Amino acid sequence: MKRTALIIFFLSIMAALSAKDVLMLNNQKLFEGKVKRVDACEIAFKADGDTYIIPVADISFLGFEKEESKQAQKFFDLQQAGESACMEGKGDAKAFHGKVAKHVVSGIIFGPVGTIFALLGNPTPRKGKETKQLSDNRDLFSDAQYLNCYRKEAKKNNVLYTLIGWVVIPAVWALAT
Repeated sequence: MKRTALIIFFLSIMAALSAKDVLMLNNQKLFEGKVKRVDACEIAFKADGDTYIIPVADISFLGFEKEESKQAQKFFDLQQAGESACMEGKGDAKAFHGKVAKHVVSGIIFGPVGTIFALLGNPTPRKGKETKQLSDNRDLFSDAQYLNCYRKEAKKNNVLYTLIGWVVIPAVWALAT
C-alpha cells in the first residue's frame, strides 16, 4: 500500500513537471504522452508519435496534465460509475441469473463436457428470463462494466453448478446405494 502511494505521488510530480499525461500499466511499465479518448472499456493514449488503445483493466494509474480537462473528467466519472455498475452486475447475476437446475442436470448428464460448455458460455442479462423481469438495472444492460461483471459472476456460478452435478450428485448417489 505504501509502495503504491509512493509510486502515485512520484508519478503525480513527474506529470506536473513534464506537463504530460502519465499512464502506468499493471505490469509497472510507465508511459508519458496524451490521453486522446476515454471510453468505458479502453483509453486511447498517444506516446512517442503512436496511438495505443489500452483496456482500462490493464491500467494501474492514469495521471492527467490538467485534471480539469474533458478527458480527465470523463475518466473520473466513468471510474466512479463503473464501480457501481460492476457491483450491480455481480448482484444481478447472483440474484436473478438462475439456471441452477439446468447446469446441475447438464453436469449429471454430460459430466466434463457440460463443464466445458459452461466455461465457454456467454451469459447475459438479456438471456436470463428472471434478470429481464426482476432486475431494477435494465438501463445498465448495455453498459460494458455491468455486462463484464455480470458475465464473470454468472459464468462462475454456472461452472460451479455444473461441477456439482458432475461430481457431487453421483457421489451422493453412490454413497446412498
